[in-house]
Amino acid sequence: MPEFQKPKVFVEVSGGPDSFALLWHKKLEARYRGDQQEVVGLHISWGAHYAYQEYMSAKQVAEICGVELRVLRVESLATNFWGVGEFGGLPILRNVFSIHGLAADYARMHGGIEVANGSILEDARDMPQTRAMLDCLQQMQALTPRNSVSGAGSRLKISAPLLNIDKSTVFAQAVSEEGLEADLLSVATFSCLKPSSDGQQCGQCRACRRRNQALLDAKLPDHSQYLTNPTSLGRI
Repeated sequence: MPEFQKPKVFVEVSGGPDSFALLWHKKLEARYRGDQQEVVGLHISWGAHYAYQEYMSAKQVAEICGVELRVLRVESLATNFWGVGEFGGLPILRNVFSIHGLAADYARMHGGIEVANGSILEDARDMPQTRAMLDCLQQMQALTPRNSVSGAGSRLKISAPLLNIDKSTVFAQAVSEEGLEADLLSVATFSCLKPSSDGQQCGQCRACRRRNQALLDAKLPDHSQYLTNPTSLGRI
């Protein structure tokens, strides 16, 4: 089948549980609509020291959802843009312009009618400009040539369906309303910003603690192997 014959919905897949829940949702949505659109996972490897763990988790998540995973490698981003602090520099930048912008341009050039990212309510609280920046990306897409798929000339949609939903609710809905196996949210995913040299999640960084807290708040199991038990550090 030619590249552009079937409209594609690209879902940014980081390897974490938020984008896993989103990919699962988008796959179910496409099935409900008669599979008239193809859902494709898009993983952007930006050169973090935990890039391998993220990629392996993204690959496993895509396999579970039964979708193709495409990978863009831009390792120089980490080298040139890494900032100070756990959530400083590129870990914030990647979630807005660098990663979402690359994903949007790739989708537009490869038959995409939508590119969806798994930003959640906590992301918007960490960086209140998130919504405005995503709106800006949408406006930038409106200035580019028309999408190669749509006969009506519609332009690429940039969506963040989870942006008004907190992490624990995202997890709970994926399991209770959409049939995602509860164990997979922790077993198949990776969130840590400061893993050990052998890839074990630290349990102390904000990403690990939020992951663990959200799973427990959603009354779901956390089978992640942490160096430190996040619950011993209290709520974040």
